[in-house]
Amino acid sequence: MRESKVLFPASYTVEAACVMAVVLLSLAFLIGRAGSLYRRETGIMRLHHMVELSRGQEEETRFDFASAGAEGYSRRKGRKAEGAVAGHNWRKEISADVHEPEAFLRMMTIFQKDGRREEGYRDAQGFGNQLSPGNETELSDDSGRAGGG
Repeated sequence: MRESKVLFPASYTVEAACVMAVVLLSLAFLIGRAGSLYRRETGIMRLHHMVELSRGQEEETRFDFASAGAEGYSRRKGRKAEGAVAGHNWRKEISADVHEPEAFLRMMTIFQKDGRREEGYRDAQGFGNQLSPGNETELSDDSGRAGGG
């Protein structure tokens, strides 16, 4: 039995080689770009995390870190927490006020003692009676818990 061969013109194989070269170079570019975006975003997220750690510190501190091809620092100085991270061709800086729960608690006691209802705010009694006067025993840790105590 005779085998039949199908012959294609040589231009088809040359065109296929050119198309494959373009496709492979495009894929290589996309994979490289995805890697650089990953390194950049990972460095920025690490910077956010380190600045948040600095915000919660009681005293002035400095943290140096390296993350996925990027290097940076975070520090608390006075009433500010700041940090910066830099990679191959990018840089990001963040600055934030320090975390001071005492200021928030002071403001809450002022609002609770004031008793006035200002426009745009609800006082504690107007918000579901959650902090009504006389329930101090319910809120304390040592006595007056539900179910006896």
